[in-house]
Parts: sequence; structure tokens; C-alpha cells
Amino acid sequence: MNLTTVGALVAAGVGVSIVPNLCRQPMISQGVVPLDLIDVYITHAVGIHLPMQHPLSAATRAMHDILYGQLKKP
Repeated sequence: MNLTTVGALVAAGVGVSIVPNLCRQPMISQGVVPLDLIDVYITHAVGIHLPMQHPLSAATRAMHDILYGQLKKP
């Protein structure tokens, strides 16, 4: 899957994505809000991109919560 498709799916409210920071501007141009992951132990800088105009679906909210829960563990 390419980043254009990923951004379109996130913008449509179908899901979330963790992508490298260099994808930040392309995601914003697709209507996605990038959120920095803070206080997490990872080996690569990543963020979660969420749609700006749509409420999160139950599945997206669940994935968001799981990711934040898992990524906050040392």
C-alpha cells in the first residue's frame, strides 16, 4: 500500500496509520492531522495520523487506544 492510499483511508475515517515524520506534509495535504507520539519507547520516530473532519470510528478509536497503550510500555 502506498502513502497516498494510506492517507486517503485515514482521511476517510477508515483507520489510522503510523508513518515516518517525513510523511507529515503529504498527510496534512490529504486532510489528516498528524499527532506526535510522546513519551514512548520506539526505535523510529512515528506518529498517528487521524482525519481532521471525521469523528473516529469505534475500530479506529480502539486501534488508537491499543497503540497508545502498547507504545507507552517500556
